[in-house]
Amino acid sequence: QKWCEVCKKLVELYHKDKQYLQVARSWHKLIKIRREGGADNVELHQLWKKLVQLLEEGIQLKDNEIEQLFLNAFEEAISSSEAVPGEEHKKLYREFLQALSKFPHESSRMKKACKEMMIVYPNMSYPLEVLCLHFIQSDNLTEEALGCCQKLLDIDSRSGPALIILGIQSVQERNYNDAEKKLIEGLQQFNQCTVGWCNLGKVQMKMHKYEEAVHSCNQALKSLGQLSDPSFIQQQKNIAQHFRARAFIKIPGANYADEAISSLNQILDRNNDPKLIALRGQAYLKKDLTDEASKIAQELQLAHPDLAE
Repeated sequence: QKWCEVCKKLVELYHKDKQYLQVARSWHKLIKIRREGGADNVELHQLWKKLVQLLEEGIQLKDNEIEQLFLNAFEEAISSSEAVPGEEHKKLYREFLQALSKFPHESSRMKKACKEMMIVYPNMSYPLEVLCLHFIQSDNLTEEALGCCQKLLDIDSRSGPALIILGIQSVQERNYNDAEKKLIEGLQQFNQCTVGWCNLGKVQMKMHKYEEAVHSCNQALKSLGQLSDPSFIQQQKNIAQHFRARAFIKIPGANYADEAISSLNQILDRNNDPKLIALRGQAYLKKDLTDEASKIAQELQLAHPDLAE
């Protein structure tokens, strides 16, 4: 018992110094000793939950070993829960799925956890929503994704993520009226879906609804903050700014050309993509800057004659 108290004090010091690996190692020793000392499941469950809390700040360090120790502690806390199904167990599972969704490389672990949660809580929409959002972000509407979407609609016919999947499916089928309707409905329920807003902007461009497309792209850019993967954030930002620039070029008025140029300036690799260079030329024409537009046209004529016109 005395050693356990010393161990807890030691962990406190390690935690203060942000030495999260030492925190985990010492806490694992504590759990091992308590288990060997005959601790019951309730006590062990509380110890695993405490380790989750202790390591939570550490995951911001992007250290793979700390991440694995954090996720393993979560799994141990869930598996040692006594009241299953139960409110505390359900809450812990939700928090675990939220944590997993911050690690793009843990998608298979996240899918497994969702499926396990669905077995215990078959009428709960949350694990299906997490899965649907994963499929939306991976830009991969497989049979599995559509099956997951249908299960979610059976539980909640107005589920935002499910309606967004149906909207994206309609975009791919070029059924733009249906796509717009489904995406708007889905985004009213779940407005933090960047991919959904980008798809709505794309659809509205196809339907010549340019001012609406600008609004959708602005919403996409606003929602970037809730994403965690830097490369995915940049990819979605580029898509939104691209459609935003194209929409501004189509809206009458020279002042909108400045907005188009501003959007193009936000896109990485803008000087290497001939389509973006051509868009910049169109924006210059809209501003009556014929010399600049002509220069771009001449450069494109040499490298990409199909875009020069």
